[in-house]
Amino acid sequence: MTGLTAWIGVYDILRPSAGDTVLVTAAGGAVGSLAAQLAKRAGARVIGTAGGAEKCDLLTTRLGLDALAWVWTRPSTAVPTTGATI
Repeated sequence: MTGLTAWIGVYDILRPSAGDTVLVTAAGGAVGSLAAQLAKRAGARVIGTAGGAEKCDLLTTRLGLDALAWVWTRPSTAVPTTGATI
């Protein structure tokens, strides 16, 4: 179900193409991480949000996201990680 949710969201609804910029909230989660990879595969620049340094590191080094916003547990606070251009 996770894969189908991400696939429909990215390819049937969003339809990103090369040069587009896509923001994926909760990119460290099951659906979000797959949606981010699908958007990257379509050629889009992908910015994600995630909670925690380990998730941010995984998303940039292993999954290739272009930038991340590290969302803290307190509401309405976000700190861009190194290299983020938001």
